[in-house]
Amino acid sequence: MKFHSLSQQYKREREKKQTFPVLPLFSSPPALYNRAQMTQTISEEKRQVRSAVMKSISQLTPEEIQEKNRLFFRHLMMYPLWKRCSVLFAFVSMKDEIDTSQVISQGIADGKLIALPRITEGTMKFHVLPPGTKAKYYDRFLEEHPYGFSQPREELPVIQPSAYLVSLMLVPGTAFDAFGNRLGRGKGYYDSYIASYESGLHTLGVCFTEQCIEKIPVDGGDKKIRALISDSGILYQKM
Repeated sequence: MKFHSLSQQYKREREKKQTFPVLPLFSSPPALYNRAQMTQTISEEKRQVRSAVMKSISQLTPEEIQEKNRLFFRHLMMYPLWKRCSVLFAFVSMKDEIDTSQVISQGIADGKLIALPRITEGTMKFHVLPPGTKAKYYDRFLEEHPYGFSQPREELPVIQPSAYLVSLMLVPGTAFDAFGNRLGRGKGYYDSYIASYESGLHTLGVCFTEQCIEKIPVDGGDKKIRALISDSGILYQKM
């Protein structure tokens, strides 16, 4: 499966300007200015990629989305680490993301600890659903964030990845590429979390195939994922 090219309009806009400004070599202080200009350019390019990918997803029909969710779930259930992991770091999907509700229910049914992200004061932590939670009723332990997405209630215990437990983290994103790069929504929550606990996590990007593009603009704070699954199957896996 080939990764999608960006829209022709985005490509034309990209060709009008160079990715980085052409500047002469400077000594140390001006070089800091040079890097700042580069970051601004990458930020703008990321904005354009987000816009192009979101437009592509918005054009999917309800029937197409339903079928893509079905195929994604089937591929995930065949992923080798699914059966081995004892802790599933998942997330409650939004309407423009691959559906995770069935995944969470299956994880509960399989006896896995289910950890879900909660955003508090600009920091993301994962809270564990109570042992014995019924797969059909896990949403009783969720509440709505002011931005409109669902997250676990604050009183649920916080869990951190451990080298003594096999942990699988499902990582959302706006776009992914064939090199393991991920483009989020711009807040950096997952990049920061993965940077802190990278050794104890197997990070698995999950998405619609429409979210897979040739190359994502990245900067120093962006963290790669170890593997990627969409409705088309396993699209990337770090060897």
